Amino acid sequence: MYEVVRMLGRSGFIDQWATYLDEPLESLVDRADAELRARLDAV
Repeated sequence: MYEVVRMLGRSGFIDQWATYLDEPLESLVDRADAELRARLDAV
C-alpha cells in the first residue's frame, strides 16, 4: 500500500516532473497512470 501512496504524492507535481524529465506532459501522465494501476493491482 505504501508504494501506491508514494505514487499519489508524486502525481501532485506532475507538471514539474514533465519539465525536469523533459518529457511531454501527456506522455508522463500516461506513464504515471499505468504505474499507479500496476501498483494498485499488486495490493
